[in-house]
Amino acid sequence: MYGPVIEGARVRLEPPRLEYAPLYQRWFADMEVTRYLPHRNPLTLRQEEDYLGKAAEDPQRVLWAIVL
Repeated sequence: MYGPVIEGARVRLEPPRLEYAPLYQRWFADMEVTRYLPHRNPLTLRQEEDYLGKAAEDPQRVLWAIVL
């Protein structure tokens, strides 16, 4: 499930957008970005798009994108 938009003075949390999937795919393929994450296997663009679609439908988790 995607979370609601939450906006502060310097940061905004919003639902991830499918149009940003190429950016997410590139960032998660960067070992420097993922060095502290438990799963470090880069996804293909199609896998990233599938992940976002499944996350939107899963009521057991909430997903946000951080926007500065």
